[in-house]
Amino acid sequence: MPVNLLDDLAEYVSVLSTSMEKTRRAEDRSAYLGHLAAAALIFQHLQQSNLPEAKEQVVTEQQAYGRSFLDGEEGKVAEAAFSRFTRSFAQRGS
Repeated sequence: MPVNLLDDLAEYVSVLSTSMEKTRRAEDRSAYLGHLAAAALIFQHLQQSNLPEAKEQVVTEQQAYGRSFLDGEEGKVAEAAFSRFTRSFAQRGS
């Protein structure tokens, strides 16, 4: 498993956690928790070298981000971090 991909996932998780702490919208916290849970599944699949399952989870997360959005600057930062991770995954995880 490419170490850089795990580093990129860790960066995404860090941004999500920070954004969740900073958000003023209590209702967004459950969305952040859902994204963190999905990131944990991606991590698990990567650790098991199960790229097809990791890719499926990334696609599911892309759909989740497409159906809803996270409010405020914190949300924009989190969504940008996910976008960076998906680009990294597409380059390194395939």
